[in-house]
Amino acid sequence: MNALRRTHRRATFLACAAVAIGTACGSEGDARDAGVTDAGARDAGVTDAGVVATDAGGHTDTGGHADAGPLRAVAVAGASAGHTCAAMSDGTVRCWGLNDNGQLGVAPGDSGTRCRVRGSTPPVTVPCENVPRAVAGVTEARQVATGNGSTCVVRADQSAWCWGLNNAGELGTGTTSLQPSPTPARLTLPPVRQLALGAFHGCALLMDGTVRCWGANRFGQTGTAPSTTGQCDEGDGTPVPCVPTPATVAGLTGVVQLAAGRNHTCARLGDNTVRCWGLNDSAQLGLGRIDPDTTPQVSPAAVALPNVAEVAAGGSHTCARRADGTLQCWGWAALGQLGGAPSATCSTASGSVPCAQSPAAVPGLAGVAHVATGRFHTCVTLTGGGARCFGRDDNGQLGSGAASTDRCSFSFDNYPCARTPQTVGVTNAAAVTVGDYHSCALTTDGVVRCWGNNTFGQLGNGATEDQNAPVSARLVP
Repeated sequence: MNALRRTHRRATFLACAAVAIGTACGSEGDARDAGVTDAGARDAGVTDAGVVATDAGGHTDTGGHADAGPLRAVAVAGASAGHTCAAMSDGTVRCWGLNDNGQLGVAPGDSGTRCRVRGSTPPVTVPCENVPRAVAGVTEARQVATGNGSTCVVRADQSAWCWGLNNAGELGTGTTSLQPSPTPARLTLPPVRQLALGAFHGCALLMDGTVRCWGANRFGQTGTAPSTTGQCDEGDGTPVPCVPTPATVAGLTGVVQLAAGRNHTCARLGDNTVRCWGLNDSAQLGLGRIDPDTTPQVSPAAVALPNVAEVAAGGSHTCARRADGTLQCWGWAALGQLGGAPSATCSTASGSVPCAQSPAAVPGLAGVAHVATGRFHTCVTLTGGGARCFGRDDNGQLGSGAASTDRCSFSFDNYPCARTPQTVGVTNAAAVTVGDYHSCALTTDGVVRCWGNNTFGQLGNGATEDQNAPVSARLVP
């Protein structure tokens, strides 16, 4: 019927993932979140975000795009800065960007190129791929999700498979050791509908509407109380509580969509309400309060917001698309990631910061079809195919074609930012995914367009220069 139907190997799903700062790196710039250790990148960013919803029969609702075609993806998920993956219409998966832990499905030593960590002194290079590369052994993929240094897929038979970094048990295989090779490992789970990966944790929405989570659990983000009996490593050598084997999130049923943020998780139920749990130090759970990181919200708690059609969890903020096409966001607001939604000054362990403790409407946005949240910015697609982004913009991650002139302060620094939604240079977006410092859109003709940070080739255009306007990933040779 359209280009997506005619083209056999176009992308049907996107995902992005992350690295973060290490002590070997020097100045802020890109080294701020790109340091690498023997265990892989530390301090990760975010995952997840919005979902291209499917019903029980697998039919896709692209949020109002009549010409979006038979998108076979279940969700659109993003993580931090380091890598990006696409599930193709033929069921294969291609990944590109950082590959220090085999997160691209390629052994790090077999990567075709090495990328320099910007700002590192002396210069540090890491395995990377700046054009998409097929993941060996993965077929019939229907969804791909990414975390800090790991990648997972849901196959057509509703099984879940993961590979890459596993220090904190984020692969859900019951171990906490690195995979000897990036060979996908099957998770022991009942039939899976959707996966969502956070920085170092993951969750699976099962076909029966229940949820199981695994991985790092320092802040109860797996829905299990933190314990000293299971100790893992998030990459910097510091022991943290973890849950290496998927565990059921108690009291949670009737779930239709998951969203995993950096250290928190949210679920949308069949009645279009939302439950969130995990770290709430910046009001990212939307409960009308802030909780110390020493007393996180372990059990799912209701967000006072009805008629939610989609939820997206970011670094320290969360957004929800409502059934009427409006957007509400809450949590940390210092870098404009709430898009001008009303916020107040909140007292946190790190000082007073702008935040919204409860859902607040993003002004000037209507007809929102899909939402994705990253570590410090947010993007949406509109029913007519347009896209808007807002938040931090030091690498062009808002995609407006020009550097933002406004500045937002955080700690002792300030960054280019936009507190109101900016127009992205794409007119036929079907879905969007957001990482720490880059963003990608899936278009209605099956093309992947990316913009923002490109340190490790995560834009997939064969280069490593940042882009403040969308460029096409080289999915087709």
